[in-house]
Parts: sequence; C-alpha cells; structure tokens
Amino acid sequence: MLQHRESTHELRQYAHDYVRAWLARSRYGLNQWANGLPAVWTPEGLRPWLLDQHDRHDEAFNSDDGEVVTKEELCSSHR
Repeated sequence: MLQHRESTHELRQYAHDYVRAWLARSRYGLNQWANGLPAVWTPEGLRPWLLDQHDRHDEAFNSDDGEVVTKEELCSSHR
C-alpha cells in the first residue's frame, strides 16, 4: 500500500488494522529489535524506511548461494 498513490478504503482499513494489531503484539519488545521501525520518523513517513528494508532483503536474497534444502530435510529439522 505504501508503494502506490491510489488505494481503496478497504485496503487502507486493512493496512491500519494490520499495523495496529502488529504493534499491539510487539510493543513490549519493539525497541529491542535492531531492524525494527525507525526511532525517528521523517516527514516522508515510512516510505524511505520501507524502501531501505526492501533493498536490504533483495540484497540478501540475491547474495544467497542458491542452495535449497529438500522438503524432507526441512521437515526433519523441525522435529
């Protein structure tokens, strides 16, 4: 939603409800997470922070060695 200029009322309401629920669940440990929401917000809001997060995740994804574990390996690692 933050990436687009136009959105519906329903989408804005969903995003608002989602963020409120996320913040309610995480408020006690929010400041302990190094990659959490910015401590100081800029006049642009969360857009610069969100773009930085997308770039960071994209870089991590693209630097992956490409090795994918099998379904069996994944399932057995959680037992």
